[in-house]
Amino acid sequence: MSGRDPAAAAAAVEALASTSDMTRLYEHYDTLRSADPIHESQHEDFPRCWFISRHEDLYAVLRDKRFVQDARNSEVFAGSEGPFADMVSRILIFLPPGPHERTRGLIYRAFTPKEVERRRPRIETVIQELIAGVAARGGGDLLEDVLYPLPMTVICELLGATPEERDMLSELFAAQGHEVSDVGSASDSHHAAADQMIVRFSEEVKRMLERHRKQPGGGILEALIEASDNGDQLSEDEVIAAIYILIGAGHETTANLLGNGLAHLLSEHRDQWELLCSQPSLVPSAVEELLRFDTSVQFNQRVANQPLVYRGFEMAESDRIIVLLGAANRDPEVFPDPHRLDIRRDPNPHLSFGAGAYHCLGTHLARLEMQIALDALVRNAPKLATAGTPEWRATWMMTGLERLPVTF
Repeated sequence: MSGRDPAAAAAAVEALASTSDMTRLYEHYDTLRSADPIHESQHEDFPRCWFISRHEDLYAVLRDKRFVQDARNSEVFAGSEGPFADMVSRILIFLPPGPHERTRGLIYRAFTPKEVERRRPRIETVIQELIAGVAARGGGDLLEDVLYPLPMTVICELLGATPEERDMLSELFAAQGHEVSDVGSASDSHHAAADQMIVRFSEEVKRMLERHRKQPGGGILEALIEASDNGDQLSEDEVIAAIYILIGAGHETTANLLGNGLAHLLSEHRDQWELLCSQPSLVPSAVEELLRFDTSVQFNQRVANQPLVYRGFEMAESDRIIVLLGAANRDPEVFPDPHRLDIRRDPNPHLSFGAGAYHCLGTHLARLEMQIALDALVRNAPKLATAGTPEWRATWMMTGLERLPVTF
């Protein structure tokens, strides 16, 4: 690959590893993509690791069966042992290909486009109620008051959780998110806290499962229970792990996707907000552009399952592959003027939901929630504005806001 500059790429990796300024992520991605798009890292935090930053390469790697998921290489796994580590090793996104295909097939039955579309009226009601509450006060924190409650309420209702169970799970995941984000530091106290939370979560879900076995009510939980009661399918531990990832992945990522997008629309890209308010029919296209422009999950990881050669680069078995979704989504070879937010952009082949066998299971639900929420806001709150500068969290893997204060 001619024109490579590994030193510049290494500096970009160093900047990514140490940055607390999430607004500069895309500068570092631009450097990696132009200097060394398949970069072998020598950084102490990323040993035996390759950074992939071009859209074409990401799409190929995500679909290549030689690159697999492996919980042992997850930052949050961090070589620990105990309830949290056991949970990580069982959740869908870290299962090896065979078990992943089996488990995914069972869960997907509840997430087909037809099944998801059936939830539209209820999602519309939830978002209208949440927006009305903030509007009545003249404003508030859009994240806390609308964007976080929306996906948690929807996923808990899909599971058939009672309001009390939903509140418990919301509180648990809010605290758990803080501890899990720090588990990669290998602190004993963080591991202990994460273990305690997983134990409590498992106990609560077991009580939910027992209640639903006695009083079936339909929905996702019954489908999972039926699978777990058939000896050759899901065990109870697998059901609990499935519920854990459904709530975890369906909650924070969707809230962050909406929060990131609205922060940009209401501030430096206000012209696009005004265009959207004047033409609400652009909402589906706008959602795709928000997904592309600042995805909440900035990268995925894969592991080489054998020694291999990819585009002339020799990779050893167990080498880690960091596929930079955020970098691919701003690749100028695919997206003209990639740093411009354009709600009319078409085509828009972003990779925010991944690709291949591990493509996001909740894609249809996330899109529907984002479309309904954005449509409700542009129709009911066209004068929505930020109250101060949005506050970004200093976390690279899961980008999002601390707060999004707004006025109506």
